[in-house]
Amino acid sequence: MFDWSFYSQGTSDQRVASADDFIVAALAAFGDPDPTQGTISDRGARLAHLVGRTRCLLVLDGLEPLQYPPGPIFGGKFKDAGMEALLKGLVAQNAGLCVVTTREKVTDIQQHYGRSADDIALTALTDLTGAALLHHHGANRAGAHAIQPDDKELQAVSHEVRDHGLTLQLLGRYLQLAENGDIRKRDSVRLRDAEREYKNDDTRDYGHAFKAMEAYEKWFQREGDNGRRQLAILKLLGLFDRPASKSCLDALRQRPVIAGLTEPFFAVDEAAALFMKAEQIQAENQPQFPILLSPGGFRYCDLLLADVEREAAKSEAPTTADTLLAHCRTVFARGLKMFEWRNKDAPLHIVAFDYLTLGRVALYTGILESREQERQSGKKRSSSPRPGAYLHSLTTAAANLDLAVSHLHYGGQQDHLPLGLLSRAWLRSLTGPLTGPDSAQSDLDEAWEIAERGPMRLFMADIYLYRARLFIREPEYPWDKSQDGTARGPADDLAAAEELINRCGYHRRDEELADAKGALMRHVPPRPPAR
Repeated sequence: MFDWSFYSQGTSDQRVASADDFIVAALAAFGDPDPTQGTISDRGARLAHLVGRTRCLLVLDGLEPLQYPPGPIFGGKFKDAGMEALLKGLVAQNAGLCVVTTREKVTDIQQHYGRSADDIALTALTDLTGAALLHHHGANRAGAHAIQPDDKELQAVSHEVRDHGLTLQLLGRYLQLAENGDIRKRDSVRLRDAEREYKNDDTRDYGHAFKAMEAYEKWFQREGDNGRRQLAILKLLGLFDRPASKSCLDALRQRPVIAGLTEPFFAVDEAAALFMKAEQIQAENQPQFPILLSPGGFRYCDLLLADVEREAAKSEAPTTADTLLAHCRTVFARGLKMFEWRNKDAPLHIVAFDYLTLGRVALYTGILESREQERQSGKKRSSSPRPGAYLHSLTTAAANLDLAVSHLHYGGQQDHLPLGLLSRAWLRSLTGPLTGPDSAQSDLDEAWEIAERGPMRLFMADIYLYRARLFIREPEYPWDKSQDGTARGPADDLAAAEELINRCGYHRRDEELADAKGALMRHVPPRPPAR
């Protein structure tokens, strides 16, 4: 089998279409000694001879760019001599099968219809076949329950998108990857907005497919650094109107950074590379201690935990919990080694760093374990029983975070004390108490006093985020008054966090901010219209 798509992947349609790349690749695949020899027409005829004597399947997808548009004289005829020679040669002699997809009639071989060629019009899917396509690509649950390919809810969705095959394929796969296959989560794709956003004749038929693609883009952005790198690769592919070679992609990924496009390939990778290089030097100089110890080891663990923290902070269960939990176990083992190998006379703040690493890993582990159980059972967070592993993780987190905060206090180390207080506030929001002495609120208030004096603007942004996120479901918001006495709530803290994030370029928090805004919309009903 040999297949090729001629669809543009994102560049302007104002270009000269050519089958040259395809013919060169196909000639090489079918054993031609010199795929570049001869005119394009000669090479097309030569390819037809090689393919025609072989029992194979040749698929040519989306030939419209190589054809003239509809018209009385040239409508449907090939603009490319090589493709014309290939298909005319195959209708004359072909031991296999050639499948062509196009929106235009292939008039160059029209006289052979009914003999060595057939013209088959593809009609729209039915609601039933559309439902089966959705199911096949991963939409196989409704809430916690498995559903069959003929499920009425699947049929309703197929009807909603006009039984459009590409949309159904994209939607089914998206729901499988991002929503555990739950058809009832389709609202996250915002299909209903397609009619309003895509009104003109060129885009109306594809509006639902475009909304599905937008959902993928947002999902990649939510999936941390790895997701953003995958999204950047897709954007690079969109620069080409033909298959992109590895050498071209590698060239685009080199420095200098292309603003808005290739940044995800560098930021975290470079930091991690520097830490790995430092650890390599550490292992060479002190083979008995082959990993970085605090404070360098603490900073490395902070980088390694960035994606885990981001996912644990989200209001919905991540789809990559197994990978994240494995990552937690790796960092926890590293933290134990740092603790074991630390100099016994180390300053208090260095001891605190190790406790803080272990406490944060245990906290994130407990949250992810609980979320994974909820995701698999299909239960809401509030009704899901807490497994023993979850309670053990939070007990471990409490012991280590208490020691971390106390050591940071006694060591006079205020630079990192807000991080310890924020982590413990998160823990106390899960275990209690939320308010009063020794509570999540008191930790956030103390962190604010330290950060505001600095000012430590990144910590201030974090505190705004934590306040809104941890207290979003509470009937009374502890920070409900501004300094001038006006009313305020979680939305005001999120707005303040967003302003600081943008002003300081603190875009590491963009995903948590977006998730917190979504949670606020779900839990706080909109205000009634003014009378």
